[in-house]
Amino acid sequence: MSEPAIKSRRDVLQNRREGESFELRHGGKRDVFTITISRYPDGRVAEIFIAGGKSGTEVEANVRDTAILTSLALQHGAPIEMLAAALTREGDGSASTIIGAVLDRLIAPVSATPPPPPSSSLRDTVRQAVKEVLDDKHDQRQ
Repeated sequence: MSEPAIKSRRDVLQNRREGESFELRHGGKRDVFTITISRYPDGRVAEIFIAGGKSGTEVEANVRDTAILTSLALQHGAPIEMLAAALTREGDGSASTIIGAVLDRLIAPVSATPPPPPSSSLRDTVRQAVKEVLDDKHDQRQ
């Protein structure tokens, strides 16, 4: 089975769209993260926003920026399952990061088990696809 192609063109979002929000704790931290997602009319996740952690901290910035990068990957056609599988996992297969936990929650019901750890070939495929998309964007700007 071949890997899905990542598009170099971004799927445009509607100017006004509904959002769905939920809260999520991750990694035994006391912080509660608020996740808001919006979808394309066909139901695909279009963008993810994550708020949490103390305002102005590096953690907050990293969480916010990770959500933005994930949203851009989704808007360029990266399957949410592929993104989730490429992220770092704990020994038990659970997500090591908040974005991994968010993607797991969006893929499966809350009670489902997390996806298995990714294979290195899938991780390499995702990295290469993201690199190609970013290279294309850089070339278009010049």
